[in-house]
Amino acid sequence: MNKLLVFLVFILSLNLNSQELYPIGLGGSIYGCVNANGNQPPKGRQTGISLNYIPTLAFSGYLPYSQNNNIGLYFDLGLTNLSYADKSVDYGTQYQTDLSYLSAAVYLHLNNFLLGANFGLPVSAKHQAEDIGLPYKTDPVETISNLAELRVGYQVPVYQDENGRLLVTVLAGYQFNGIDKNFKKYDPNSEIIPHPNLFPTEEKHNPRIASIYIGVSYLIKVIY
Repeated sequence: MNKLLVFLVFILSLNLNSQELYPIGLGGSIYGCVNANGNQPPKGRQTGISLNYIPTLAFSGYLPYSQNNNIGLYFDLGLTNLSYADKSVDYGTQYQTDLSYLSAAVYLHLNNFLLGANFGLPVSAKHQAEDIGLPYKTDPVETISNLAELRVGYQVPVYQDENGRLLVTVLAGYQFNGIDKNFKKYDPNSEIIPHPNLFPTEEKHNPRIASIYIGVSYLIKVIY
């Protein structure tokens, strides 16, 4: 195991020294996202897989830190759109909650690897039933917690010229905190997917979204 670790570090160091250095870049990104509740739901419910119908949009940039390696800071500033789905165990109907946050994500960029966090302020929340196809409830944003999300991922440069870089980014995210400020009080599905009286909704059931993002970015080279 130790020899394998040393070998991987050696290969990474070769890559760091052999790659063309990335300049300061500013541009835009668009992300598609697949989500699931990463926490245990209340009794009577199952976790469903949800897709975001509105993509995540961001103003993005890269700021190099090292003059010898591709080490620096990468950031996304924009609107993060997330969702999670509850399924009724008895009826199989899925109910999706869609959330939007005004957000700022900051990453350590190490040879195209990304490690960082995304923080956001809620701007909207709504719920939708798959068998109806229409919104059935909108929550006041005051009931939604601020977003705090761990992110890890990798960027693949697919095109580069003297003007800028086209990137494909894959990220995995997991929410540190629960979605609702008081889930026991503001659980959006408490009346739609009833739970047994012996197993009431508790704060430990507060959803935490796990996400996979796939995005495309274009960064314009900034002369410096």
